Amino acid sequence: MAPSRRRQRERSSGSTSSSSNSLDGDDHHHHANSRKKKKNDTHHARRPPMSAWRAQKLPAWQPLMTPKTTISVLFLTGLIIAPIGAVIFYFSLRRDYIAFDYTACRTAATASPADMPPASYTYQIDDSAARNTSYPAPQWAYVPNDAAPAGSACRLLFTLPQAIPTPVLLAYRLTNFHQNHRKYVKGVDTDQMKGDAVAPASLETLCRPFSQDPQSGKAIYPCGLIANSIFNDTFSDPIIANPDGSLTMTTFPMAESNLVLAADRKKYAVSRYNPADVVPPPFWRGSTKGPYGYAAGYSDGSAGASNDSRPLFDPTKDEHFMVWMNTAALPNFEKLYKRSDTTPMGAGRYAIEIFDNWPVDGFKGTKSLVLTTAAWNGSRNLLLGLVTLGAGGLCLILALVFTARHVIKPRKLGQFK
Repeated sequence: MAPSRRRQRERSSGSTSSSSNSLDGDDHHHHANSRKKKKNDTHHARRPPMSAWRAQKLPAWQPLMTPKTTISVLFLTGLIIAPIGAVIFYFSLRRDYIAFDYTACRTAATASPADMPPASYTYQIDDSAARNTSYPAPQWAYVPNDAAPAGSACRLLFTLPQAIPTPVLLAYRLTNFHQNHRKYVKGVDTDQMKGDAVAPASLETLCRPFSQDPQSGKAIYPCGLIANSIFNDTFSDPIIANPDGSLTMTTFPMAESNLVLAADRKKYAVSRYNPADVVPPPFWRGSTKGPYGYAAGYSDGSAGASNDSRPLFDPTKDEHFMVWMNTAALPNFEKLYKRSDTTPMGAGRYAIEIFDNWPVDGFKGTKSLVLTTAAWNGSRNLLLGLVTLGAGGLCLILALVFTARHVIKPRKLGQFK
């Protein structure tokens, strides 16, 4: 009787354990399924919508470049581009353009006017009658001038055979100066130009090596390579001259405004620096004269400030600075300095005095004064016309070559031999 009861208890306990095990297993599978379902829900939630754009299944056209289509495209491109280049080149040649290379004025010119070397000037006159008229060669002289930083100024005397129509543009031309160098182009802090008082340490990345003064540790304002190397030659308004070279008291007035676009002016604001916390760029400290003569630093208004010090530089009032900060893409370039939009510059004899401050010997460059005008396609640009005309001509030549090849020895589509 006792053994039978023991077996009965063992069977009941076994059934109880097996039922509990089955319940545990069911719970385990339930939790596993819940986690899997949650994981799948999360996966589906992160999946982007199956649109044609997301799945990159948009319909596309893949042109088959057969000889006929290639030749047609080349002919069409050449016939469009070549005439445009020819028109640009033609009107550039018809633009009044007078240039004087005054690089050697300081060393080659004397105190009395003398003819400039023929290689130092360019006369391109639109009117054929004026082009065939003989006129005296331009002259130069290096004359004393107390207002000039060097104590003397370069005087250019020249004759206009005919009037230059509006707008009359006075510009300077530099050669062999690479404003397009990567480190040079990066050499400006835009936040500083917008008026922010940027700390010297924050200027180090973009403005090195002209971010802070090594002696005082103060920030340089404006910092960077571009501002430090600013062109600081100055040009007077054209002065009406007598035939003997003497000057009258009458000038042809030109404005030093409207030199840049409105979008360029928005890049600059009055600085919030305390003048005592910043110093001018090293190149600006060479003299107390001239537009960027800050040899005595910035004036902070204190009683002990130097009489030669100047107020903190304000880029919003200096469009020459804005013009210079727009770096050129090529090593030979022109930048606008003055203009007259209302009055043509009449024929006659003129003089322009130049404060020759900006050195070019270090990079073997030249500097010239340019008088020109603009038309529907902008100022004179022979290079743009030549490049456009050359690109169109190249397309036409390639089209003719491919046409001859296709006619002489045609190839079937898909034939590789």
